[in-house]
Amino acid sequence: MLQVINSAREISRALDVLINTRRIQTLEEVDRQRKYIQERREQCKEAIDQVAQRFINDIKSLLDKIASADGTLESLSKIEEEARKKGWQVFPQLADFVDEQVKDLINKIVAPVRDALEEEIGVYQLEDVLKELIPAHIANFVARSCDLTIRVLRGCERQEDSFVLRVRVEEKTGERHEKIERAERAVLALYQSVKDALEHRAEFLFQAKAQTFERFANSLISQYAMQLTGKIEEILTASEEDRLRILELIKAGVEVKSEPLHITEDVFLFRKEIEIEAEKIDITQTIKKSRSCFGGTTYEKIKVGTEFYQKLTVPSFDKMAEEWSRGAEAGKQRLWQVLREWILSYMEKLRKTTQELVKKALDFSMDELNRQRKLVDESFNQAVAIVEGLENRKNTIESLVQTLSRLGSDHDGRERQRAERVSC
Repeated sequence: MLQVINSAREISRALDVLINTRRIQTLEEVDRQRKYIQERREQCKEAIDQVAQRFINDIKSLLDKIASADGTLESLSKIEEEARKKGWQVFPQLADFVDEQVKDLINKIVAPVRDALEEEIGVYQLEDVLKELIPAHIANFVARSCDLTIRVLRGCERQEDSFVLRVRVEEKTGERHEKIERAERAVLALYQSVKDALEHRAEFLFQAKAQTFERFANSLISQYAMQLTGKIEEILTASEEDRLRILELIKAGVEVKSEPLHITEDVFLFRKEIEIEAEKIDITQTIKKSRSCFGGTTYEKIKVGTEFYQKLTVPSFDKMAEEWSRGAEAGKQRLWQVLREWILSYMEKLRKTTQELVKKALDFSMDELNRQRKLVDESFNQAVAIVEGLENRKNTIESLVQTLSRLGSDHDGRERQRAERVSC
């Protein structure tokens, strides 16, 4: 019995040592894991902030360059050089873009309209050509305006680079003659139709350029998301499968949405060379008179009355085309301003999207680290349960030892009493 009791006491002491050792090891491991997670939390935040700040600084630098550009070849070339320095090989070219678009407007809008006015092509053919380039209702407007202008100016007097229409009127009239007013309306409508055609064509070309910027921005966002994922992967030691999952989670729902690019009405401005004025023409008559002294006859012009006219002077068709071309050339600066404002607005949205990606990356990193923290806590709870089980076993052993000790003491007492009775 004493051997059993002594063995039990040895086991109890050993369990006590084991329990204390296990408790200390568990607490130390938990503290070490929690400290490690906290360190990685700080590493993630610092690494993500560094990548984000570098990216945002790149965008801001480009925005500053675009904002200060005046649309000249030199200023646009500097923007492209800045983009290449940052490694943005897919950055849209700007240097020749505005020049190319103005040439397109002159060759594909102004030239066909001039040919139609000179009746080198028909107005229906003009409409078919323009419908490939601009909305059908604008093409129809241009064709109808050309047709009407040709008809109202047909038969007008040609003076160098102008058409002149004269209509006889009453002397006191203050109103425009119907023919003058109709011709003026026709020419003004023609100017307006060409202006509308240029604006719609330019808008289409610039929207196509805007799409290249959108593709460029989306490629930047993809590269940026991959950089964030790479940093998180390094710190969290994720597998390739986890890395792809992280990338998808970070990119999900993040888009750089742009506003449609529109050409404003003040881009193409024409100086409408239309003059309407009153004109007086004296009517003279030649009369024959006898010469008093020397005989014979003489001829003399005398004024017999005055006729009043209204005169409309408009440029010739070639001069109109020249003016429209000059208006397109003069609009280069304003075209660049429209594109620049759109780019600035879009790149600013790209910067805000970058901040959204940073938030998503940080949220994901913190969620992942919190999950790891939860696993550490669960392991800690399991270890505590094991320690508690050992403590319960130790307590049971100690209880049995005490019971056995009491039984042993009682047995020894009875044996002594019996020995005493026998001796007596």
